[in-house]
Amino acid sequence: MFFMGRTIKFCRVKTHLRSLRMTARNVGYICRLGFPSLLCEAAIAMMMFAGNYVFIAYLGEDGVAAYSIACYIFPIIFMVYNAIAQSAQPILSYNYGARLSQRVRSAFRLALSTALGSAVVFYLVTLLFAADIISLFIPAGFAANTIAVSGMPLFALGFVPFAVNIVAIGYYQSVERDSSAMFITVMRGYVLMLLCFWLMPKLAGVNGIWLAVPVAELLTCVLILIMYLKNRKGFATFVANNNVITAGSEAVNSK
Repeated sequence: MFFMGRTIKFCRVKTHLRSLRMTARNVGYICRLGFPSLLCEAAIAMMMFAGNYVFIAYLGEDGVAAYSIACYIFPIIFMVYNAIAQSAQPILSYNYGARLSQRVRSAFRLALSTALGSAVVFYLVTLLFAADIISLFIPAGFAANTIAVSGMPLFALGFVPFAVNIVAIGYYQSVERDSSAMFITVMRGYVLMLLCFWLMPKLAGVNGIWLAVPVAELLTCVLILIMYLKNRKGFATFVANNNVITAGSEAVNSK
């Protein structure tokens, strides 16, 4: 049973095993929606590979050792953001299927604010305790330690836009916009990241290497903002054509 406007509709619950069959159509649909998540995981390996290549070219083995600390920390940050995004996905998907647009937006804002709050904490911890964190991996006095202590605060600048990007990818997967999720994932983890690793050292030297990932994440945020502004223009038409329940109609239905 569900509500649509002022009409109550009763839907038959499918309990037959045939409704649970893994048909080629359903498998393809699942793979299409889940493929961006696979690419997000693989993008971490791409970041490690490209970063190691650039660091060893500019700073040698000490640079690679320093960058390896960032490679240890980055997946932990990713797991936190990904956990937030995946926790929100069932809520987003359910309300999207029920055409409750206001609840979709509320859930997305909650997930985004939670991820951003975590990002600020991660950045401040890295900024204030960089030397202590680095010393857990490389003792003070080594060249790699000095490189990492100066570079990690720059690398941590990407934690905030990184949070936005992961939550946005999860959101687009939840509302069946797999092409948008795929586009963001490919641009963020492959195209822009490789471009920044190639360009930033030429523009800013060693600091540019550390800033390559943050700049790629920030540029991805800009793309997401452009997509959001573009899609918002068509939202009114979508509501009119698809009987979507907005905040106003929810208030009417609750009376």
